[in-house]
Amino acid sequence: MGKIAAIKSLGDLASRPKNVQFDFIRFGFWQGCYDPFFAVLLPQFKKSPTKTKALLLYDLFCKVDSPFEVNAGTRLAPKNTRLVDIMKNLKENKDKRDDMTLLTRLLTKAQSKKPTENVFDEILEATAVDQHFERFDPNAAVTSYNGGTQGLYQDSWDQFARFQRELSNAGFDVKGLKP
Repeated sequence: MGKIAAIKSLGDLASRPKNVQFDFIRFGFWQGCYDPFFAVLLPQFKKSPTKTKALLLYDLFCKVDSPFEVNAGTRLAPKNTRLVDIMKNLKENKDKRDDMTLLTRLLTKAQSKKPTENVFDEILEATAVDQHFERFDPNAAVTSYNGGTQGLYQDSWDQFARFQRELSNAGFDVKGLKP
């Protein structure tokens, strides 16, 4: 198979086959970089944007010190007050609707807020393909990459395992993602 052609942006990753996407995620885990993971999940959100998916992406990737914090600098919460406000409104609406009976929910469906599919676009645009991903070769053993450590790699997978069910329940396809 040889080296994968360099990707110009992480947004390009969505057009690659699933096994290539997973290779990039694994390599990112090795480097302690979760941008490819976010880039693979984002199109799944866009295909069917829900409050649950939006809030999960926000909590896992888009806040400073979040479990899978992406490298998006000031576009992350709390500095990105626009994103903070959007997510706060979605959370309040979700909590309010979760407290309602099914009949009440159906009768007040017009009051349900949905996230826009492009709510996270600025986060993805702020991530950059760094030198690690430019030289990524999926055929090389993951342990041959400089810059990462086995401990960091295992910690990333342990963290993923804690959130895998929640991601899956929200509608993200992460079942085939394994170390």
